[in-house]
Amino acid sequence: MLTIHLSGAFRLGGSAIPDTLSRRGQALLAFLAAQPGLLAERARLADLLWTDRAAEQARASLRQELSVLRRALPENTLLSDRRAVWLNEGTVQVVRDEHSPFLDGFDLASEGFEDWLREMRQLEPTSQATAPTAGGHAPASARRNRPSLAILPFDEFGAREADMFADGVVSEITSALSRVRDFHVIARQSAFALRGEVLDIAAIGTRLGADYVVEGSIQRQGDRVRLSVELVEAATGRTLWAEQFDDRLDDLFDLQDRITMHVAGQLAPSLRAAEIARAHRQPRADRTA
Repeated sequence: MLTIHLSGAFRLGGSAIPDTLSRRGQALLAFLAAQPGLLAERARLADLLWTDRAAEQARASLRQELSVLRRALPENTLLSDRRAVWLNEGTVQVVRDEHSPFLDGFDLASEGFEDWLREMRQLEPTSQATAPTAGGHAPASARRNRPSLAILPFDEFGAREADMFADGVVSEITSALSRVRDFHVIARQSAFALRGEVLDIAAIGTRLGADYVVEGSIQRQGDRVRLSVELVEAATGRTLWAEQFDDRLDDLFDLQDRITMHVAGQLAPSLRAAEIARAHRQPRADRTA
């Protein structure tokens, strides 16, 4: 049994971390250990740990890192397929202590991982720097300088209950948009944690610290697929952009890539336009404009 400590300093078991484990390898294990089901999409991991690299190069780096990790860890601890990477729940124990800082002192030269690390630490009950005020909002010092965007789980109709197609689409869109440095994308696991809760857009924005929210649905009938997606301003609930996208289900991964390219390509300029319009509404004396 491999024990992964996420509270305090990052540790594996009670011994020192093997010299063969790079900082990115440690970050990969820490991220997986913090996920529901100890699982993450390959695209999400590649973008998280190699934010500064092109997608193809990041995926190649991920494959190399996984190979090194498998040799360093006990057999059957780290598993993967073409789509995802996960830790074997039967051979891994994750230790969390809410009274100790999350991954204390841990850092990585990757903006995506640092953003995720910051969000996880803000969720810690011991984090006084980001404790909500009496009005339920995070203090001004905790707010980001960039606008923030949350991509909610998409509703899916006409698919089997265990089908993960819509979640895969959301993961790909999240990864694609996280490469755009004009705005901050809320971590996928934070947005998915609200699944099943009945909240209006304003409440979702407050819970996630998001200025904008993306929501959508996917309908499937035979080999036909229809995606409906919209960009909403969280504070006002106003729809800023909405579109439908029709395609056919041939190769699953190719279809997800086409949807991702289409949605991300439309969302990014729409969000920039919304921010420009917001800046024009700010008083001239307000330097944030």
